Amino acid sequence: MNKENCKLLGIEEKKVYFELSNEYKKVFENYLLLKVDLLKYDNDIKNSKIGIGDLDKNIKLKSSLNEFLNLNHIFILNEFHIEKLNKDQIDILKGNDENEKKSLVINTFKEVIRNNYLNGKYENKTYKINYINSTGKAGIFDNDSLVIAIYYGKNKYKYGSKELYLKNYRERIDFLKELSFKIKRDVNVELDLKCDVITSRM
Repeated sequence: MNKENCKLLGIEEKKVYFELSNEYKKVFENYLLLKVDLLKYDNDIKNSKIGIGDLDKNIKLKSSLNEFLNLNHIFILNEFHIEKLNKDQIDILKGNDENEKKSLVINTFKEVIRNNYLNGKYENKTYKINYINSTGKAGIFDNDSLVIAIYYGKNKYKYGSKELYLKNYRERIDFLKELSFKIKRDVNVELDLKCDVITSRM
């Protein structure tokens, strides 16, 4: 976070920054849902019948990620660097005009997602950063990627043999690998944005 920019914009208080960052994230995630059918992919996970456990009751996980997607398994890990916006744009974010907010997000999300404040200045380059949230799950991805997590619960199936367990395990890995590819492809095509996906059992 660029604290100097936050002061200039009048958003240095944590509560104010948090609220406006969440507002930006909400508008972005609603836009993302319009462009990429994440609901279909979320339902594909839920209905896969290959031992992918549910997260319906994991309120702690969803609240820790400040979720607005309202999906069961798919989450956004990026922070939204609203201190990169100018004063007029911050005023739009504070306001009540949803169309103006949507237009603002469409025109700025690539830069706001980009985590490039390093050693006290903005670096015009791509480098790897470690994404960690309060769940303790992490991944190392490019600083200008949209980072999407697919989280799922414990496998509740019981197997009669090691062979059946391994068969299901491979099916689950292949399914998640294909799903991750589709999400990355769709984000890249529809938003012209790099995307990485992490999958993990919670």
